[in-house]
Amino acid sequence: KARMYMHSGALPGYRSSISLYDDGTTIIFLTNISPINDKEILHKIYLLANELEDEFRLDGYPKWNSLDKFKSNGGLPALKNYFDRLTNLCGYEVLPSERSLVSIMALYVEGEELQTADSLKQLFFDSYKPDLSTINSVGYRMLSLDRCDYALEFFRKNTQEFPNNANVWDSQGDGYKNCGDLKNAIDSYRKAVKLAEANDDMNIPIYRENLSSALKLKQ
Repeated sequence: KARMYMHSGALPGYRSSISLYDDGTTIIFLTNISPINDKEILHKIYLLANELEDEFRLDGYPKWNSLDKFKSNGGLPALKNYFDRLTNLCGYEVLPSERSLVSIMALYVEGEELQTADSLKQLFFDSYKPDLSTINSVGYRMLSLDRCDYALEFFRKNTQEFPNNANVWDSQGDGYKNCGDLKNAIDSYRKAVKLAEANDDMNIPIYRENLSSALKLKQ
Protein backbone atom coordinates (compact mmCIF):
# COMPACT_ATOMS: atom_id res chain seq x y z
CA LYS A 1 0.00 0.00 0.00
CA ALA A 2 3.00 2.32 -0.42
CA ARG A 3 2.77 5.07 -3.00
CA MET A 4 5.49 5.19 -5.62
CA TYR A 5 6.62 8.28 -7.53
CA MET A 6 8.71 7.60 -10.62
CA HIS A 7 10.68 9.69 -13.08
CA SER A 8 12.28 8.03 -16.09
CA GLY A 9 13.92 8.87 -19.39
CA ALA A 10 15.55 7.16 -22.34
CA LEU A 11 17.98 7.60 -25.20
CA PRO A 12 18.39 5.05 -28.00
CA GLY A 13 19.65 1.89 -26.31
CA TYR A 14 19.60 3.28 -22.75
CA ARG A 15 17.01 3.86 -20.04
CA SER A 16 17.14 5.19 -16.50
CA SER A 17 14.58 5.79 -13.79
CA ILE A 18 14.35 6.70 -10.14
CA SER A 19 11.49 5.50 -7.96
CA LEU A 20 10.68 7.05 -4.60
CA TYR A 21 8.33 5.19 -2.26
CA ASP A 22 6.62 6.95 0.62
CA ASP A 23 7.88 4.27 3.03
CA GLY A 24 11.43 5.55 2.48
CA THR A 25 12.57 3.10 -0.20
CA THR A 26 14.48 4.59 -3.14
CA ILE A 27 15.41 2.57 -6.25
CA ILE A 28 17.70 3.92 -8.99
CA PHE A 29 17.53 1.87 -12.18
CA LEU A 30 20.05 2.10 -15.05
CA THR A 31 20.15 -0.16 -18.10
CA ASN A 32 21.75 -0.31 -21.53
CA ILE A 33 18.61 -1.97 -22.91
CA SER A 34 15.69 0.07 -24.23
CA PRO A 35 12.78 -0.33 -24.48
CA ILE A 36 12.41 -2.35 -21.29
CA ASN A 37 9.56 -2.85 -18.84
CA ASP A 38 11.26 -1.04 -15.98
CA LYS A 39 8.04 -0.53 -13.99
CA GLU A 40 7.55 -4.28 -13.67
CA ILE A 41 11.22 -4.85 -12.78
CA LEU A 42 11.19 -2.09 -10.15
CA HIS A 43 7.99 -3.51 -8.69
CA LYS A 44 9.62 -6.93 -8.24
CA ILE A 45 12.77 -5.37 -6.73
CA TYR A 46 10.62 -3.45 -4.24
CA LEU A 47 8.77 -6.61 -3.21
CA LEU A 48 12.03 -8.53 -2.73
CA ALA A 49 13.72 -5.71 -0.82
CA ASN A 50 10.83 -5.51 1.63
CA GLU A 51 10.09 -9.26 1.82
CA LEU A 52 6.60 -8.70 0.46
CA GLU A 53 4.34 -10.81 -1.69
CA ASP A 54 2.25 -9.40 -4.51
CA GLU A 55 -1.27 -9.96 -3.20
CA PHE A 56 -3.00 -7.95 -5.92
CA ARG A 57 -2.20 -9.17 -9.41
CA LEU A 58 -4.99 -7.61 -11.42
CA ASP A 59 -6.24 -9.01 -14.69
CA GLY A 60 -8.47 -7.36 -17.25
CA TYR A 61 -6.08 -4.76 -18.69
CA PRO A 62 -7.10 -4.46 -22.37
CA LYS A 63 -4.28 -4.70 -24.92
CA TRP A 64 -4.17 -1.88 -27.49
CA ASN A 65 -2.07 -3.25 -30.37
CA SER A 66 -4.89 -2.16 -32.68
CA LEU A 67 -8.33 -0.61 -32.31
CA ASP A 68 -10.02 -3.92 -33.09
CA LYS A 69 -7.84 -5.70 -30.52
CA PHE A 70 -8.54 -3.02 -27.92
CA LYS A 71 -12.29 -3.22 -28.48
CA SER A 72 -12.30 -7.04 -28.44
CA ASN A 73 -10.62 -6.87 -25.01
CA GLY A 74 -13.37 -4.65 -23.63
CA GLY A 75 -12.18 -1.27 -24.86
CA LEU A 76 -12.62 1.86 -22.78
CA PRO A 77 -15.11 0.30 -20.28
CA ALA A 78 -12.57 -2.44 -19.49
CA LEU A 79 -9.78 0.13 -19.15
CA LYS A 80 -11.88 2.23 -16.77
CA ASN A 81 -12.85 -0.84 -14.73
CA TYR A 82 -9.22 -1.90 -14.41
CA PHE A 83 -8.04 1.47 -13.12
CA ASP A 84 -11.10 1.89 -10.88
CA ARG A 85 -10.17 -1.40 -9.19
CA LEU A 86 -6.54 -0.36 -8.97
CA THR A 87 -7.53 2.98 -7.47
CA ASN A 88 -9.68 1.21 -4.89
CA LEU A 89 -6.83 -1.11 -3.89
CA CYS A 90 -4.27 1.69 -3.66
CA GLY A 91 -6.47 4.18 -1.83
CA TYR A 92 -5.59 6.99 -4.24
CA GLU A 93 -6.42 7.70 -7.88
CA VAL A 94 -4.42 5.73 -10.45
CA LEU A 95 -4.76 6.63 -14.12
CA PRO A 96 -3.36 5.05 -17.29
CA SER A 97 0.05 6.40 -18.25
CA GLU A 98 0.23 9.38 -20.61
CA ARG A 99 1.79 7.09 -23.23
CA SER A 100 -1.08 4.61 -22.98
CA LEU A 101 -3.78 7.26 -23.20
CA VAL A 102 -2.14 8.97 -26.19
CA SER A 103 -1.69 5.65 -28.00
CA ILE A 104 -5.33 4.73 -27.45
CA MET A 105 -6.42 8.20 -28.59
CA ALA A 106 -4.33 7.74 -31.75
CA LEU A 107 -6.10 4.42 -32.43
CA TYR A 108 -9.47 6.19 -32.38
CA VAL A 109 -8.15 9.00 -34.57
CA GLU A 110 -6.87 6.46 -37.11
CA GLY A 111 -10.20 4.64 -36.94
CA GLU A 112 -12.07 7.92 -37.64
CA GLU A 113 -14.00 7.55 -34.38
CA LEU A 114 -13.44 11.19 -33.60
CA GLN A 115 -16.07 11.68 -30.91
CA THR A 116 -14.27 9.15 -28.71
CA ALA A 117 -10.88 10.60 -29.70
CA ASP A 118 -12.09 14.05 -28.66
CA SER A 119 -13.19 12.79 -25.24
CA LEU A 120 -9.79 11.18 -24.68
CA LYS A 121 -8.04 14.37 -25.80
CA GLN A 122 -10.07 16.36 -23.26
CA LEU A 123 -9.21 13.83 -20.54
CA PHE A 124 -5.55 14.15 -21.50
CA PHE A 125 -5.58 17.93 -21.02
CA ASP A 126 -7.79 17.98 -17.92
CA SER A 127 -6.36 15.12 -15.87
CA TYR A 128 -2.71 14.82 -16.89
CA LYS A 129 -1.46 18.41 -17.11
CA PRO A 130 1.13 17.35 -19.75
CA ASP A 131 4.41 19.23 -20.15
CA LEU A 132 5.41 20.98 -23.35
CA SER A 133 7.57 18.14 -24.70
CA THR A 134 4.72 15.65 -24.28
CA ILE A 135 2.22 17.95 -26.00
CA ASN A 136 4.74 18.53 -28.81
CA SER A 137 5.29 14.82 -29.36
CA VAL A 138 1.54 14.23 -29.59
CA GLY A 139 1.26 17.04 -32.13
CA TYR A 140 3.89 15.42 -34.35
CA ARG A 141 2.22 12.05 -33.90
CA MET A 142 -1.04 13.51 -35.17
CA LEU A 143 0.84 14.99 -38.14
CA SER A 144 2.13 11.50 -38.95
CA LEU A 145 -1.50 10.34 -39.05
CA ASP A 146 -2.36 13.17 -41.52
CA ARG A 147 -4.69 14.75 -38.97
CA CYS A 148 -3.86 18.44 -39.26
CA ASP A 149 -6.87 19.45 -37.16
CA TYR A 150 -5.64 17.46 -34.17
CA ALA A 151 -1.96 18.26 -34.69
CA LEU A 152 -2.54 22.01 -34.83
CA GLU A 153 -4.75 21.88 -31.74
CA PHE A 154 -1.87 20.37 -29.75
CA PHE A 155 0.70 22.79 -31.16
CA ARG A 156 -1.56 25.77 -30.44
CA LYS A 157 -2.16 24.46 -26.92
CA ASN A 158 1.60 24.57 -26.35
CA THR A 159 1.98 28.15 -27.57
CA GLN A 160 -0.90 29.17 -25.30
CA GLU A 161 0.52 27.38 -22.25
CA PHE A 162 4.18 28.23 -22.89
CA PRO A 163 4.17 31.45 -24.94
CA ASN A 164 7.78 32.36 -24.13
CA ASN A 165 9.27 29.09 -25.32
CA ALA A 166 10.84 29.34 -28.78
CA ASN A 167 10.66 25.61 -29.48
CA VAL A 168 6.88 25.38 -29.21
CA TRP A 169 6.48 28.21 -31.73
CA ASP A 170 8.92 26.47 -34.06
CA SER A 171 6.92 23.24 -33.74
CA GLN A 172 3.71 25.12 -34.44
CA GLY A 173 5.42 26.45 -37.55
CA ASP A 174 6.16 22.85 -38.58
CA GLY A 175 2.53 22.01 -38.06
CA TYR A 176 1.24 24.86 -40.20
CA LYS A 177 3.84 24.22 -42.92
CA ASN A 178 3.00 20.52 -43.14
CA CYS A 179 -0.68 21.42 -43.32
CA GLY A 180 -0.15 23.86 -46.18
CA ASP A 181 -0.68 27.12 -44.25
CA LEU A 182 2.54 28.98 -45.06
CA LYS A 183 1.35 32.34 -43.74
CA ASN A 184 0.80 31.05 -40.20
CA ALA A 185 3.89 28.86 -40.49
CA ILE A 186 6.05 31.92 -41.24
CA ASP A 187 4.45 33.90 -38.42
CA SER A 188 5.18 31.04 -35.99
CA TYR A 189 8.77 30.60 -37.18
CA ARG A 190 9.36 34.36 -36.85
CA LYS A 191 8.08 34.24 -33.28
CA ALA A 192 10.43 31.33 -32.55
CA VAL A 193 13.43 33.24 -33.95
CA LYS A 194 12.52 36.40 -32.02
CA LEU A 195 12.22 34.52 -28.71
CA ALA A 196 15.40 32.54 -29.36
CA GLU A 197 17.40 35.68 -30.11
CA ALA A 198 16.10 37.36 -26.97
CA ASN A 199 17.09 34.39 -24.83
CA ASP A 200 20.35 33.50 -26.62
CA ASP A 201 18.88 30.09 -27.43
CA MET A 202 21.39 27.52 -28.71
CA ASN A 203 18.88 26.45 -31.39
CA ILE A 204 18.77 29.85 -33.11
CA PRO A 205 20.39 28.47 -36.33
CA ILE A 206 17.70 25.77 -36.59
CA TYR A 207 14.85 28.24 -36.10
CA ARG A 208 16.35 30.64 -38.65
CA GLU A 209 16.75 27.83 -41.17
CA ASN A 210 13.13 26.76 -40.70
CA LEU A 211 11.97 30.33 -41.23
CA SER A 212 14.15 30.70 -44.33
CA SER A 213 12.83 27.43 -45.75
CA ALA A 214 9.21 28.53 -45.30
CA LEU A 215 9.90 31.93 -46.89
CA LYS A 216 11.45 30.23 -49.95
CA LEU A 217 8.39 28.00 -50.32
CA LYS A 218 6.14 31.07 -50.36
CA GLN A 219 8.09 32.73 -53.20
